[in-house]
Amino acid sequence: MSRIIFIGNYPPPFSGQSIAFKSLVDGYSVESKNYYVINTIEKSGKRGVVLRIFDYIGVFFRLLYLLTFKKIKSVYHIVSSHKRGFIRDFIIINTSFLFGKKIILHSHNGNYDQFYDSCSNSLKKIIHKTISKSIKIVLLSKKLRSTFYFIKKESLFSYVNNGLPIDRPIALNKSRDEMFSILYLSNLIESKGYLDVVEAVILMKEKKILPKFHIHFAGDFMLNSSQDKSFTTVSEARQLFFNLLEENDLSDYITYHGIVQGEKKNNLLQNADVFLLPTYYNIEAQPLTIIEALAYGCAIFSTNYRGIPEMLINGYNGKFVESNSPYSIATNLMNLNRENIQKYSKNSIDLFDKSFTKEEHIHSMINIIKKN
Repeated sequence: MSRIIFIGNYPPPFSGQSIAFKSLVDGYSVESKNYYVINTIEKSGKRGVVLRIFDYIGVFFRLLYLLTFKKIKSVYHIVSSHKRGFIRDFIIINTSFLFGKKIILHSHNGNYDQFYDSCSNSLKKIIHKTISKSIKIVLLSKKLRSTFYFIKKESLFSYVNNGLPIDRPIALNKSRDEMFSILYLSNLIESKGYLDVVEAVILMKEKKILPKFHIHFAGDFMLNSSQDKSFTTVSEARQLFFNLLEENDLSDYITYHGIVQGEKKNNLLQNADVFLLPTYYNIEAQPLTIIEALAYGCAIFSTNYRGIPEMLINGYNGKFVESNSPYSIATNLMNLNRENIQKYSKNSIDLFDKSFTKEEHIHSMINIIKKN
């Protein structure tokens, strides 16, 4: 019987992409045992060009072995959106095409157009020719179609929302007291807007309404060198954050929890009234953390950016805030009331159940795989 090869990143490290990949493979395994997996994740730590080349060689020979000696029908591959990753993509796609296999590509990022535009004309031609060898390109949202604007054939594209690879909590007991709990749960990257949140808190303190709020930050400090403006190292980023808290006397209103998992993470989501992510991060697509917040009945306050409008319907389950605008964040938070929170919470849960469950995601992906 013909089989499929799944090529992508298994966790760890844990990311929306790696979690989604494992969830898909696990879901497919329930229906069929006719598959193989090639894990393309690079080993942790700083690795030079030579070591990366060995990683790619390992992926190539594993793929070559399966294509040569196993009855393979199709190859599913998660594409990268940077030049180093395209080397691997080029090898995987062209090798599979050479063997006459059907190629299904899946993009989890929101910046493939930026990557493509940054390339030379000769490399653009190679990218176009390589991606065009696929029979299907799966995107997370129709909002992301423009990221592959250079591929004109509409029938190549399918759209499947991310799905949360855990079950939604059965019982949600949101607080009804006067204190609003605001949660920022994501990597602390400047372009994800966490410093804008701190500046918004400072504005709210000046308005003397801050005692109505407590802001929780959870995640690791990380850099994005292409967008960072305020620092050049992780230690500088961390120091700036805590300096802002100390200099503005915000310790009573802001709690930093570090990296959270398991029960602690669930408790933060359970108790949060608002999930706040004012992101303009250049590779953002459809943040898994927003899906988690939907499942926990949080009001969603985020930006009208990339695939987020599929997850946040303005005025239905939250509000859009402007990027790079502490004033917009502060204004929207100051206008909160319990009646709106209850409405947003119910609607977030309804939206999750309709479009973002693990079952819906896996069902849609398996249908695409089977049809191709």
